[in-house]
Amino acid sequence: MTTASRCRARRPATGVYTVSYLPPDPRDERTLHIDQYSGKVLSDISYADYGEVARAISIFYGTSLHMGRYFGVANQIVSSAISLGLAALAISGFVMWMKRWPARALGAPVRPPKRPPMRAWRGGLTVLGAVFPLMGATMLTVWCLDRLAFGRARA
Repeated sequence: MTTASRCRARRPATGVYTVSYLPPDPRDERTLHIDQYSGKVLSDISYADYGEVARAISIFYGTSLHMGRYFGVANQIVSSAISLGLAALAISGFVMWMKRWPARALGAPVRPPKRPPMRAWRGGLTVLGAVFPLMGATMLTVWCLDRLAFGRARA
């Protein structure tokens, strides 16, 4: 038995290669799933096979803009600048918090005695939590942890 045939014998009996073509125009997108042994095309998915929502997201700058396929290098530079800016905000916020952290204290700001009503904020966050359930679950978890850690604000 040769080395090549031994290697081939160890591979699983099934397997698929996926080939994707993602051009600047999303209507030309195509994905092929090919059997790795016979070379037979198992599925050929094109833009016409997308559902209505996938087409809308793909064509109206959703994924293409996010992936930097529209507007060339300018889009990629702007997207990179936004990403680097968000990373810088996260890092600088943590550094500022560490510099202001009082010794032997939690470091959370003191609650004001009289808070303004937050009905609009709560309503907006509730709608966002309903539209994006994972975000809603995260907000609910943070709210519960806040209540456990700090208790209810006293009047």
